[in-house]
Amino acid sequence: MRILLPTPEHVELLELAHGFIRGQKILTTDGPQAIDGDALAKRITDYLNFRVNAHGHDCWSWGPTHYMCAYREIKLLQKDASNVE
Repeated sequence: MRILLPTPEHVELLELAHGFIRGQKILTTDGPQAIDGDALAKRITDYLNFRVNAHGHDCWSWGPTHYMCAYREIKLLQKDASNVE
């Protein structure tokens, strides 16, 4: 089992997501700017797909279907493990 500890990028994405939800602005050298929701969504997607490595591309975004995907993955791993014995 792999335990994921929060990385600085993870923490930054959480902060931006919370700020976006609350309608906050971020301070830039050009002054306060609204958080770009589309850019944030892409950063989160890239982070989940390339850093967290879900078991299927974008499976985390499938909603409840993700759990069925995870269930199938667990069953396959159990089957592989039982064949090794």
